[in-house]
Amino acid sequence: MQETTLGWEPMYEGHLPWFTRVFVAYLALVLLLSAARAISLIRRLRALRKLEQETATAMTSKFPLFWESLYAKTAAIKNLSVLTLLLSLLVFAWSTTQILVGVTMEKSTGVGFLAGAMAEVLTVFSSGILVCAVLYTFAIFFEAVLVRRKMRLNFTKSE
Repeated sequence: MQETTLGWEPMYEGHLPWFTRVFVAYLALVLLLSAARAISLIRRLRALRKLEQETATAMTSKFPLFWESLYAKTAAIKNLSVLTLLLSLLVFAWSTTQILVGVTMEKSTGVGFLAGAMAEVLTVFSSGILVCAVLYTFAIFFEAVLVRRKMRLNFTKSE
């Protein structure tokens, strides 16, 4: 009896270029820093709540300054989200360009190679977009909380 096994050899052996590895490290760093910043913002929001209660009774001027500093940190998260989006697009374009240059240099390019290479590029791009979405969600949440706190304080001052 003969054993007939179909051998399948992948046409694309994945290897990330240096700029993609740097981008993946950037994404990990951004996620860690954003998680730490979110925890810090949550703690400061609790302090803002206490300051809001003191301001309602004693009319101190610390609240606006504290609120502005928290709002600036929230805006920084939103700006980091935009930067991450731009870097995601840059890495996507650069990787796609390298794949297409490689395709033009080959005599024949298999569909498996092209599909595997583009799948790798799209995976990194999707990771970048996911980090953007997480950062933007953090920014939207904290901005909404800060605006509600300021509106509440303005409402209690007007009464």
